[in-house]
Amino acid sequence: MNGLLGFGDKLYQAFLVEDRWRLYLDGLGVTLGITLGAICISTVLGMVLCLMKMSRHRILRWPAQAYIDIIRGIPVVVQLLIMYNVVLLNVTDNKMVVAVIAFGLNSSAYMAEIYRSGINAVDPGQMEAGRSLGLNYFDTMRFIVIPQAFKAILPSLGNEFITLLKDTSLISVVG
Repeated sequence: MNGLLGFGDKLYQAFLVEDRWRLYLDGLGVTLGITLGAICISTVLGMVLCLMKMSRHRILRWPAQAYIDIIRGIPVVVQLLIMYNVVLLNVTDNKMVVAVIAFGLNSSAYMAEIYRSGINAVDPGQMEAGRSLGLNYFDTMRFIVIPQAFKAILPSLGNEFITLLKDTSLISVVG
């Protein structure tokens, strides 16, 4: 009898009768939690890395450049395995924490480049205009350059969020 059921009947049996919709809902919650946690980490760390990379001081620029190049060059599955089996081996066994940290560190390298490209897309005359108005470098960046850069990078931020959402399926490697 089971082989005679159509697709709709099987879907009804699995999804509603056997209450598997709760499993799907739980999985969606885990996926969104990991994605949002990683976005929080990568947003802050990405901006720090961006500002370090754009710095005039080599002592700040070189580590940021090395971090970005190395992280962007290693596949995320390898980073996830290294984070779980080497870095956080004796710290935590919670795979969600490992995933949030690994994806946050991975995404921060990409976010740094997104931020940098947005800041570089703003016309240099905007910085000069802010400075000529008497604003210091920090205030010019905060009030003039970064708001304009944010408008330019908004689509890329959405793409990064979608990429993180899709990459959460890789957690099955450690889970």
